[in-house]
Amino acid sequence: MKTVAVYGNDGSFIQGKEVSDNYQLANGETFLIPDSKLLNPKFNGVSWVGISQEEFNKETINENNISKDPSLKGMVQQLGTTVAQMSIALTNIEQQLKVNGGNTNGQA
Repeated sequence: MKTVAVYGNDGSFIQGKEVSDNYQLANGETFLIPDSKLLNPKFNGVSWVGISQEEFNKETINENNISKDPSLKGMVQQLGTTVAQMSIALTNIEQQLKVNGGNTNGQA
């Protein structure tokens, strides 16, 4: 068995698939597998090209703009907790609606 990488018209990776050893490649396929560290790899006809998460971060994140303020970190953590609580509440409401046929007051 071999692995084939399938790519779109623009070269973007779509998926990998297992094929037999005597498999003949179709258009948009290659036996070259993209490096798993690449973000949105593209096949250029010869090799897979892209950028790693680390390279992306270096080019896009300005460390000077990241707050070191502990109160800001606390606010972000609190916001995350609030979002999680709201998500749980929404899930409970959705389950109640399913059980009650769309009514939240328990009456059919």
